Amino acid sequence: MTQRGIYLVLAIFIAIIGTWVHSKWRQYDDFSTSLSQSQIDFYMSGFSAYSTNADGQPQYTLVANHSVKQSKKGTTQIFQPYYTILADSGAITIEAGIATENSTGDIELTHDVIIKSKSNKTEPSYQVNTEQLVYSTRQQKISTDTPIKITGINMIINSIGLTIDLPSQTTKLKSNVHTKYTPLIETPSK
Repeated sequence: MTQRGIYLVLAIFIAIIGTWVHSKWRQYDDFSTSLSQSQIDFYMSGFSAYSTNADGQPQYTLVANHSVKQSKKGTTQIFQPYYTILADSGAITIEAGIATENSTGDIELTHDVIIKSKSNKTEPSYQVNTEQLVYSTRQQKISTDTPIKITGINMIINSIGLTIDLPSQTTKLKSNVHTKYTPLIETPSK
C-alpha cells in the first residue's frame, strides 16, 4: 500500500469515528435538553406550612404529602394538600388530590376536591364536592365547569359549573341546577 492509500484509509477511519462521536453527542445533547425541560427545582416531602396575621394569630395551615416545583414549566404541584383556613365565621377545610399553581399564580385543584365549613353559632356547616376547581388570584374568583354538589344541614344542590366572585361575595351556579330542600320541623313544646 502506498503512502497515499494509507492517508486515504486513515482519513476515512477518522471520518467514521468523527461521525459516530457526533451522533452520540447529539443523542446526549437531546437527552440533556429534554431533561432540563422537566428538571425539578425542588422537592419537599411530608411538609406543613403556616400563615399568621400581624397579631400572630393563625390564618391558614397547609399539610401535604409532597410538593414539586419546576421553573421551566412554570408550575408548582402539591400532592394531597389539606388546607385549613381560619376566619371569623369559622374554619374552612379544602382537600384535593393535586393542587397546581401556574406561573400567573392561579391555583387548580383536581381529583376529589372537598371543601367543608365547620359550623359555628351563626353559620351552618356545608360541604362542596367537585372534581376540579380553579382559584384565580388576580381576579379573586373561584370557578369550575365540572359537576358540583353542595350539601348543607337541610339541603342538597347539584349543578354543572360554579363561579364565586370573592370581592362581591356572589356565587353563580352555571347550569342544570337541582335543589332538594327539607324544611326543619320543630315540635311544639309542652
